[in-house]
Amino acid sequence: MDLQLIKWVKTVSVVLTFSMLATIAGCAGNYGKLVRDQEVNTAFKKSRVLPDYNYYYSGPHDKPIAILGIHKDYSLKEGLLWNAIDLTDYQLSKWIQLNASDEIHNFRRSYYGYSVNDAEGTRIGIWYSLRTYTTITRGPGNEVIVYTPNRPGYLNRYKYQDEYQY
Repeated sequence: MDLQLIKWVKTVSVVLTFSMLATIAGCAGNYGKLVRDQEVNTAFKKSRVLPDYNYYYSGPHDKPIAILGIHKDYSLKEGLLWNAIDLTDYQLSKWIQLNASDEIHNFRRSYYGYSVNDAEGTRIGIWYSLRTYTTITRGPGNEVIVYTPNRPGYLNRYKYQDEYQY
């Protein structure tokens, strides 16, 4: 093989490798994440609705899969599958008690509280769920996009098959 051709192939390979790495790094930098937060967990467990948040739930009203609070400085993108709710301490208490009894009865892992952080690490919301993952991005202005978690039966069809009906 010609020495000049080998140099050209190496140069193209290096350029393509760096381009792919830059693309991957750019995509990864735009997503937020859930961060396990004892303070948030305690607030939920004690059924304290925090006044600086607008609340939403995912799943059936009597047994939500996830509860989301978005700080009032931000707005949740419309059209997502979250249900807005004027959450009261009493309603939250009912949900927490139902989930706690269900966890004990079925020997399931428990719900936990998380901070919802944007890509820069700023806390934009709170999350309470069995699910420890979701997709979080920022839209234009102060718009926030937080996807609902999969319903429990989606990933483990046999364990939760009939538990959640929509």
